[in-house]
Amino acid sequence: MSLGGEAETADYQSHQGTDVVFPYSVQGGESGVSVDANQLIRNRGIDPCLRAKTRGPSNSLHDRRARDTSDLQNAVAEAVRRSQDYFTAIQSPEGYWWGEFESNATMEAEYLLFTHFLGIGDSDTWRKLANHILQVQREDGTWGQYYGGPGDLSTTVECYFALKLAGISVSDSR
Repeated sequence: MSLGGEAETADYQSHQGTDVVFPYSVQGGESGVSVDANQLIRNRGIDPCLRAKTRGPSNSLHDRRARDTSDLQNAVAEAVRRSQDYFTAIQSPEGYWWGEFESNATMEAEYLLFTHFLGIGDSDTWRKLANHILQVQREDGTWGQYYGGPGDLSTTVECYFALKLAGISVSDSR
């Protein structure tokens, strides 16, 4: 949408160096609207030769997105660099990483269920698995999805069923 003709656009071009502050984005930004700056000035009763401070860098939507994208790219690059530095620092001289793996009790329960369904269960292994599952049971009788987490219905049902298959009685006080 153009509010003026070529002559007015040329007139605006001659006043570009006057540091005029316009109340609207002259570029139109993402909207694709082209606005003649001189027409805006006349419609608002502003003298085009009025000297004023400029607003500084463009604040159009396109420019803000470009700055945001640049900031995001810089933040991601910094996060990747820091992650690489960290993993390089904790890597063993032989080239591997070592850390303790801690999971919730569903890993033991699933192993117990798996060996039961395949018919390859070992009573000594099942006893040890059942003891571990019982050790990580919360005080309220549930099991959490992570260490110190609240009780979780799915995790609790899975652990309870595995204990039943391992031969642990409902009346067992553990």
